[in-house]
Amino acid sequence: MIKAVIFDMDGVIIDSEPVYMARQEAYLAARGRSASRAQLNKLVGASNKDCWEMLLSLAGPEITMEELKTDYRRYQAGLPPIRYRDILNPDFCTAAGMLREKGIRLALASSSPMDHIHVVLEECGLENWFEQVVSGEQFAKSKPDPEIYLYALKKLKIGCGEAAAVEDSAYGIQAAKAAGLTCFALRENRFDFKQDKADYLIDRLSQLLNYL
Repeated sequence: MIKAVIFDMDGVIIDSEPVYMARQEAYLAARGRSASRAQLNKLVGASNKDCWEMLLSLAGPEITMEELKTDYRRYQAGLPPIRYRDILNPDFCTAAGMLREKGIRLALASSSPMDHIHVVLEECGLENWFEQVVSGEQFAKSKPDPEIYLYALKKLKIGCGEAAAVEDSAYGIQAAKAAGLTCFALRENRFDFKQDKADYLIDRLSQLLNYL
């Protein structure tokens, strides 16, 4: 019996991935560099550490990681802030509310840094929706490594057979399945994700209620 649902954030709760990709592509163009769609797709859903490493490989050999982080953050500061409430999945609050009415506990496990997670949750008014919030930066390896989900299960004090994960990327699906969770994949056709390893493919978050 499923007692808890653990949500990914980017691509599931907020439709942030196209925004991040557009900014990464524009930044590379500003540096006189280009990247194929396949190269950019690899950034989607990656951990913060892996994303920086992949972006560095695309930015050129003349820049160090420290210089890249400083330069990219300076570039980001010159852009309009991302309005996370505007890209909140319109079905999330409905689905999450219905899950809570059924007594199903909610948690969040995101590869994003914790400070970024809290910014998103605050702007979207979701600070009090999750019993546990876990960030990939808390671990030596984030998704597709299962440690983030194993830790979330430990914090929730439940077994892997009592929890489901909601993911979109192949990295996240792999992590959830490696941790032994039932995995729902929110259908995503824009980034060539391989979602076939998920247990269920859904088009809307509210469809979770059909299975739980």
